[in-house]
Amino acid sequence: MKQILLIIAVVALAGCGNKEETTPQSQAEPSPTPVVSTPKQETPNHEPLVTDKKPGTILWESEDGWWVSSPAIGPNGTVYVGSKGDWFVYALNGKTGAKIWGFETGSAVLSTPALGADGVLYVGAYDGKIYALKAETGAKIWESEIGSEIISSPALGQDGILYVGSNLSVYAIQTDSKGLAKSPWPMFGQNAQHTGRAPK
Repeated sequence: MKQILLIIAVVALAGCGNKEETTPQSQAEPSPTPVVSTPKQETPNHEPLVTDKKPGTILWESEDGWWVSSPAIGPNGTVYVGSKGDWFVYALNGKTGAKIWGFETGSAVLSTPALGADGVLYVGAYDGKIYALKAETGAKIWESEIGSEIISSPALGQDGILYVGSNLSVYAIQTDSKGLAKSPWPMFGQNAQHTGRAPK
């Protein structure tokens, strides 16, 4: 009997000594360092702006036509010029160079247009014709055929007679204009005398 009680006591003591091993909780891995995105810097525009209008500064450039003739200038600053490459006469904004209108003739326009006081633009072309156009819109009013190439610039008198030279001849054509437009440069040479001096 004593032996049985001794065995029970030994077993009990052994059970009390076996503690359940606990696995230590693994430490949490440190969170990664947050990435802060840097805003993309805008590339500055280095294109030059025409703000300093010193003498010799190019203000604008027009590539609408193949310019050959000297321009005429209207009272509001509109520039009228003929083109050899595409046979057009153009009206351009004198401040920006933007095309206002274009009129197609039958051949190259080598001469300078003449602008009448009534707003009619007279243009000689290599197709042998003189064209009368509305300076504001470019619409054709009439045309007169000389028959030979026109290279010289027409001259407009105070009486409304338009003079133009072509193929060893000089032609006088009646118009409704009463002299030149009051503008800085209404025709080749600025005035009927072709003195080339703009009024002050």
